[in-house]
Amino acid sequence: PMSTDYPGGDFGVELEVRLLTKSNFFNRELENKNFKGKTVQEAIESVFPNRNIINMDKEDRLKIIDKNFYAPTPKEFIEKIKKGKYVDNVITDVGYHNLEIECNFIFTNYKQVGENIYYEALEDYGLEFIPQQESDIDPEFKIRRIYWNAQIFFTHKLRVGDKVSFRDGLGKVVKNTILETSARLSNTGDCSLTLKLYDASNFAPMPA
Repeated sequence: PMSTDYPGGDFGVELEVRLLTKSNFFNRELENKNFKGKTVQEAIESVFPNRNIINMDKEDRLKIIDKNFYAPTPKEFIEKIKKGKYVDNVITDVGYHNLEIECNFIFTNYKQVGENIYYEALEDYGLEFIPQQESDIDPEFKIRRIYWNAQIFFTHKLRVGDKVSFRDGLGKVVKNTILETSARLSNTGDCSLTLKLYDASNFAPMPA
């Protein structure tokens, strides 16, 4: 940690925290190693029982794994379920509950279709500026991916995989899924939450 003393007696501390999990958890041998023929949800629940949060719609949850899918460890399972395009992103969510550390694995797809999807307005969370856009191109799938970098007041109510929206400079509503979050906490100033957003338009193929 780095600390700086101020004349009034206040001080600031910056901490970078990295979570390390025991290597034997991800490298433990699974009883069931072949997942072909299972639904995506069944496969996830068998590898991470009582430790999974699945942010996917019903169609993606119940999709049958029709490719050869052999994974002897949880680590290889995560690698292959992402490589097989069954899940877009997997992260860990760690919290303190009932005097115990609780760890869940969040499986998220960025698919954003349907009539009843609710998008939280970032303006309601003190959006500090119109998000900045960045993009890249996937030549294999001919997709131009758009991302947005946004900053809001710190909140624990938003997490990776949540659907959010904001209005751009022309007043158009831009819909997204939260891809990454990082927080800046301070006892001498404002606390903020930085979001990397995955634009809903990323599912439209590039014109030939």
